[in-house]
Amino acid sequence: DIDNAHLIGHSYGGSIIMALVADHPERVRSMVLVDAAAVDYPMKRRKWFAGVDLFNFAYVRGLALRTGFVERVMTEAYYDDSLITDELIEDYLDRLRVAGAAVGFRGLSRPLPSSQRPRDDIRYEDLDVPTLVLWGAQDQLISPEVGRHHSDLFPDARFVAIEGAGHAPMEEKPVEFVGEVVSFLSQVTPQKGPSRVATSRTD
Repeated sequence: DIDNAHLIGHSYGGSIIMALVADHPERVRSMVLVDAAAVDYPMKRRKWFAGVDLFNFAYVRGLALRTGFVERVMTEAYYDDSLITDELIEDYLDRLRVAGAAVGFRGLSRPLPSSQRPRDDIRYEDLDVPTLVLWGAQDQLISPEVGRHHSDLFPDARFVAIEGAGHAPMEEKPVEFVGEVVSFLSQVTPQKGPSRVATSRTD
């Protein structure tokens, strides 16, 4: 029952909300892209072997949900490794150890039939909503220069790099991150009551 909203998307979630803007611009008041994957990433990452149930189960249960694997991923994503505690790793794992995890991975990774494929003609230049592109200045997974380049393609966007943060600036530098988002929303939101913000995050 939400007619339109401000959207925040991190990593793969950035690709998702850009697709939503392309298909339903009237539903989106603004978007914040946080270390976002490219708009065509959801299709490029799909591999045939992800459609094999045995592979999905073995990968998710045998590797992705193990402490050592999550720690390695977080070490790549974080700039400040001292923030990666045993408690944080277990917190991530608790959110991943849910029924249907392997099915979810399959849905994100297997090739799609033609009837289900997202549009392949989305252009940054056509995504005409107020946009904030936020990036961890030390992101080793997706270079800040990629974000800066894409921000120049949007009709209405500005780019902000957050120092001392990697691929997850909202976790490493939460005060700075929230400050940038609130400042942006205050500029694009009429001063009539609170705004609703929808978030999308898929790593």
